[in-house]
Amino acid sequence: MTESGLSSAATLSNGGTVDVLAFSRDLASFKSHLQWLISNEAESQVRYGSAVRALEALLSALESGRDPVDGISCALSTWRNIEDRRQRLDEEAREDRERAAAVVRSLSGRWEQIVGPELAAHTRPSRLDHDELLVIADSTAWATQVRLLAVTLAARLNAELGDGVITKVAVNTSRPRRQPQSGND
Repeated sequence: MTESGLSSAATLSNGGTVDVLAFSRDLASFKSHLQWLISNEAESQVRYGSAVRALEALLSALESGRDPVDGISCALSTWRNIEDRRQRLDEEAREDRERAAAVVRSLSGRWEQIVGPELAAHTRPSRLDHDELLVIADSTAWATQVRLLAVTLAARLNAELGDGVITKVAVNTSRPRRQPQSGND
């Protein structure tokens, strides 16, 4: 019942009932959130555009007093498709992270063979982000050396890993580790 004493319950064709006002408010809020996502992220237009259209159809049915069961079925189907897509994307991202970590572990074990003993003594592979390898150098001088050798390093790394696995080599310096201070000073 609403404040005015009128019932906001609607009877569906399957015999069930729904509180149309509460359901409509929740859907309108959710639709507003989805529209914000779409307007702020181009990829969301692909992912969520059909969901917004399904919610618009459902809201239209509710607002006009029509049976919303068809709109609910459409919205649920759309959400199942979105959830399936999200799960596939999450799985692909997890596999990409695992593959990148495996590449870095493999490089770490062969780093000296690939880059030579002198460079290996002052650098290490840290992370692979898509096709960019981050190398950590123990000083700015060695970081500069890596920058100067970046194209050559990428070629050597691709010879080991396969063409195009690494297209860019980036470098950072590591902070020197602080030595524990003794209490005898």
